[in-house]
Amino acid sequence: MEIIGKDILEVPNLGIFNLHCGKLPHYRGRAPISRTIIDGNDELTMTLHNMDEGVDSGDILFEYRIPIKENDDVNSLYNKCCEISSEVILNGIEKIHSQNNLNDIFTKQDLSLKPKPNKKVSEEERKICWDSNIKSIHKRIRALTPPYPCAYSTYEGRRFYFIKSEIFSIETCKARNLGEIYFVDEDYLLINCKDGLLKIMEVHNEDNKKINLEEVFKPRGVFK
Repeated sequence: MEIIGKDILEVPNLGIFNLHCGKLPHYRGRAPISRTIIDGNDELTMTLHNMDEGVDSGDILFEYRIPIKENDDVNSLYNKCCEISSEVILNGIEKIHSQNNLNDIFTKQDLSLKPKPNKKVSEEERKICWDSNIKSIHKRIRALTPPYPCAYSTYEGRRFYFIKSEIFSIETCKARNLGEIYFVDEDYLLINCKDGLLKIMEVHNEDNKKINLEEVFKPRGVFK
């Protein structure tokens, strides 16, 4: 996780390239796939760029876009990036060899759009806000599922981590509180959101152990 120094960057004649799994400069720094999902993008942009002394701030050589499907999470998108990475790198190399003037094939980043790179996902970013719309909550859970730090909420003073979810209904239970458990059995629980019911199929406790949903949430209280 260290920045490569100028003395190393200047050794190769054409520089050193980095394959970054996010649109630049918007997703410079940490957790680009997670933040791409959280922000509700329809596609993930892999970026092959020249490295400089900054963080993901070098000139762009090649971009490749991957559509984000409704059931994609951070792991499935990471795997898709891995599968296509060799093709992206080869396309970048071919682009270099096809041009006499290398300055013509690079696009300079407008760093004013993102002056500072993202740091690791914060506690605040991981916390579920039940005032958010149901799609936003579902995206946050998909973006932060293990082995990444999970989206979480508290229930009766204890923190619980949400691993897998789907949108069950877009009908609101107006008589219930936001974050209130509408239904629970051993397979899943339904949580009331402001614009629907969110289905949760797996929850971990503070020790990151999978829990029995019905056993823990049978009283059907409210997540905070």
